[in-house]
Amino acid sequence: MFKLKPAEEKDAAAIAAIQVNTWKDCYPGLMPESFLNAYRVTAESIAHWQNTIARGGHCQIAETAAGEYAGYLLAGASRFPHIPYLTEIYSFYVLPRYQHQQVGSLLFNHFHQSQKGKGFFVCAVKGNKAAENFYLKKGGRHYPEYAFVSSTNKFPVHEEVFAWGNPEISPRAHRPGAAVNPEFW
Repeated sequence: MFKLKPAEEKDAAAIAAIQVNTWKDCYPGLMPESFLNAYRVTAESIAHWQNTIARGGHCQIAETAAGEYAGYLLAGASRFPHIPYLTEIYSFYVLPRYQHQQVGSLLFNHFHQSQKGKGFFVCAVKGNKAAENFYLKKGGRHYPEYAFVSSTNKFPVHEEVFAWGNPEISPRAHRPGAAVNPEFW
């Protein structure tokens, strides 16, 4: 049995560890092996999570009855002006040993209900079939026209976009030159 709780700054190290462990499990072949082998929880990553939690937004942790953290979901205002949704799931991971035990569904469903019908999206690393299948099973629509390449970790990462609900931004609200598929509107 799992329960949810809002993240607090004291949870930063545990969230950082969940991220590192799940990346090492789900991204081999999708991210450079050298990066994944070197990826660790650091004082900098813990500070990043403390600052992220302190800024507010939606950050929920799933924990076991024994109090062990199993996963988390972090969401807030969209970072991408070319995607016509105001809310984005930034980070959503479940430790490998707790996957396929409804932890992801518990986190996702709680967030989805909190949106009260508002649209939102998530970016997933292209080729991550487990994430793609999960998002499609949860009713997400895949929008390949909004795919992009990020370089957050100093190497290109191909991102796919999955969205729920209706877009909330008109094409005129996008920055000049942002790719918008007119058939979508």
